[in-house]
Amino acid sequence: YKLDTWNEFTWGLGYRFTPDDIDDSPSLSFQPLKRGDNVFSIFMQDEMSFLEDTVKVTIGNKVEHNDYTGFEVQPNIRALWSLADNQALWAAVSRAVRTPSRFESDVVIDASPYYYFTGNNSLRSEDLLAYEVGYRIQPTKRLSFDSATFYNVYDGIINDVRDETFENVYDGETYGIENTVNWAAFDRWKLAG
Repeated sequence: YKLDTWNEFTWGLGYRFTPDDIDDSPSLSFQPLKRGDNVFSIFMQDEMSFLEDTVKVTIGNKVEHNDYTGFEVQPNIRALWSLADNQALWAAVSRAVRTPSRFESDVVIDASPYYYFTGNNSLRSEDLLAYEVGYRIQPTKRLSFDSATFYNVYDGIINDVRDETFENVYDGETYGIENTVNWAAFDRWKLAG
């Protein structure tokens, strides 16, 4: 929805149903064998333009409800500053989650008496907080250069514990720089490296 000449609001709803019915084997099964998972979601985003459209700020949020961890909130904020007609600087902060899988929640591996492993239906989602800053320059119509830095903080990474079950055991971080060159050699042939 265009709220004004400088403000555009977008929203939407989503629903997904994933049923399964798994036959078990002597050493591998799922408890329960039959399951139907529901995911409900709503997202909202507001893009605002300032200083004659040279600065754009986007604020958004996705709220999701799933059968494994309940409600999850995933906000983000982005800013884009057009330094010139062919240059832009941007930054973003986002939160994202990875919900546990059916396998991580419900698997049973029974190779008694040697090995016994079960899923964990009390897992929480893995959490990511991502920080990004980038710069783009387009010296010609067909050539552009992008450089982006990122720093990601992870909380509650799921892994197996003592070969008995899954737990949210690890935290971590990643960081780096990505550089990209885009060249439209011809109208129907584009190269990126």
